[in-house]
Amino acid sequence: MSFVDIFNQLKYENDYNEYILDSIKDFFSNTSSNSNKRVKCQGDGECYNNIPGTSIFYRTKYCKNNCTLIKCPNFILCKNYFPKVLADNYYGLCYNCSIAYKPCGEGKGKLETFEFYQCENCKEKTTCIEQAFCDHTLCLKCFKLAHFKPGNDKCPICKIGSPLSK
Repeated sequence: MSFVDIFNQLKYENDYNEYILDSIKDFFSNTSSNSNKRVKCQGDGECYNNIPGTSIFYRTKYCKNNCTLIKCPNFILCKNYFPKVLADNYYGLCYNCSIAYKPCGEGKGKLETFEFYQCENCKEKTTCIEQAFCDHTLCLKCFKLAHFKPGNDKCPICKIGSPLSK
């Protein structure tokens, strides 16, 4: 299935499932542009651009450094790759994680994960992740319920949230 077919499927079905988005990211990560224009890239991903409104990056120009995209430190949550050149602008995170977990320079930003840890909310022993604005640790399921639900970005235990939500 070509990129155009995948895009049209997304456009008409509004089905933005993880598999299709990962397929699009893989397509752009492994495909170089037909452009023969050279760019002065220092090897940190200046040769990449993104699709506006998305976190999908693609190579725009020929680069002799064979730049690659790096994984966001919070990849377990966001599934984003980004050029190294953007890391300094966003506290070493992808754009989405910098806005969600370190807005205005406040919060932890890079969230630590723990394997076989007990969730402080549901008490299930599984992969857990620390909260950005407090010291509580939640399993991925509880974390996503607390932070990915519209209008809710507070810890379910202490009710501390982003400084932007006050």
